[in-house]
Amino acid sequence: MPPTVKVWPMRFPKLTGMSSWTVAVTIGFVVVALDTALPLLFRVLGGADASTSAAPPAPALPPAPALTIADMGRQGVLVSLLSTRSSGAQSWDGCGAGPLSADAARMGDKVNVRIFQADNLDTTGAPVFERLDLSGVFEVEEAGTVALPAIGRIDVAGQTLPCLESALQERFTGMLAADVIVTATYSTRMPVLVRGAVVAPGSYPYAPGLTVEAVLAQSGGDLGVGTSTGQLSLKARHEELLSLRSGLMLELAANESLLRGDEALRLGPAVQSDIEARLGAQRVDSEQAALAAALRAELAHQSHDAAEVTDLENSITSGQTRLTAAEMQRAYFEQREAALNDMLNGECRDRCQEGRRAIQSQLDSVGLRLMDLELLVLEKTDALERVTHAKRSRVSSALLASAERQRDIALRLRDLTAEMGRLDAQILSVAIQRGTTSVDGHAPRLTVLRAVDGVQQAFNAAYDTRLLPGDIVSVDSPLPVASLTDLDKLGLVQASQ
Repeated sequence: MPPTVKVWPMRFPKLTGMSSWTVAVTIGFVVVALDTALPLLFRVLGGADASTSAAPPAPALPPAPALTIADMGRQGVLVSLLSTRSSGAQSWDGCGAGPLSADAARMGDKVNVRIFQADNLDTTGAPVFERLDLSGVFEVEEAGTVALPAIGRIDVAGQTLPCLESALQERFTGMLAADVIVTATYSTRMPVLVRGAVVAPGSYPYAPGLTVEAVLAQSGGDLGVGTSTGQLSLKARHEELLSLRSGLMLELAANESLLRGDEALRLGPAVQSDIEARLGAQRVDSEQAALAAALRAELAHQSHDAAEVTDLENSITSGQTRLTAAEMQRAYFEQREAALNDMLNGECRDRCQEGRRAIQSQLDSVGLRLMDLELLVLEKTDALERVTHAKRSRVSSALLASAERQRDIALRLRDLTAEMGRLDAQILSVAIQRGTTSVDGHAPRLTVLRAVDGVQQAFNAAYDTRLLPGDIVSVDSPLPVASLTDLDKLGLVQASQ
């Protein structure tokens, strides 16, 4: 065997123009050169090779203490690593499992590396302690490398964890000049992405042995041929939504007819036939009866309002008649008063004293009567004004009540239309979900997109296909696209049956 060269911790004297580190590097290269050249020189001279001659037993030396990274840098222990370090990432051959292995590391994985070093100073069993400065969780970068303390970047893409442990144990043993144990486990793996016609598309955590069937079960894809629990549940939900939609269409038609005063439901023959098939003819007849009752109630309101207005108009007419009679009486007594004044101031001005007294008495009586008639005219005028105001108020109230009823019907129509839109969206969603499962015996198309040597490759998959971290599963509906996107309100109902 070639002679073993051990590097002992020591301090080199500083030479002129050279640092201790430079001296350590120079001595390392000299030792490597001598270790290679001496066996060749012995074979040329015909002497005994170091591999054939028995080497004298090495004297017992005390065990080397555990060193830190700073000590190794100062004392030259890293000289043995200079020949294996390169400018890029380090790699190894013949150990990896290949990119298509589930155990192989790939971009996005996080590896938990723990470094344990034996304490060689303790002769009672060499206890082990963890090097927390070297341990940690490291992510596989896009280039397929991980960056480790004191070593730098190494290639791990396609390598298994035992392979990584072996390589790191070799490197750290040489670097630390002590017995090293390395353990590597996956902290997290790249998730599997599910997209397409499933209930809950998204990313799902990877687990060893994960299959397409497992991720479809998590994402809501149906695995049967139309008779599975999920498919039957979707079908029942679909039928329930369609029945609710038929009820909304019936109520919507009734309100539209009521708003326009039509006595018949505003339904086309095809729509009415579909509603009767789902809800029954009795439901349509009951809605028609409800519409007729609502129209009769509206007519009753209008008749009541018209009757009250008519009564007020009659009261106005009567009030005007009474006011006219009072005004005529007042006019008669005004004329009587004027005639008496003429008589009193004309014929009997100076001659008939007895006659003046009688005329004056009549004039006083006519004046009192005129005062009563003035009050009566005022009362009749006020009553007429009150009745006229009551008529105007009643007409306004009737118009307002009718407008409020129309407004309530219009608001209900708006709410029904919005609810119909939401229900149509739910029906379409369930129809798509039903389309992701088997249709007429045709299963959904399953495709897996996988990164192989940095290139995305797609291939058809089955339910038992095993997945790898980072795979993308696409689920395509077997239904034609047109049957899902070109459904009108009636076509949506018919296509879903």
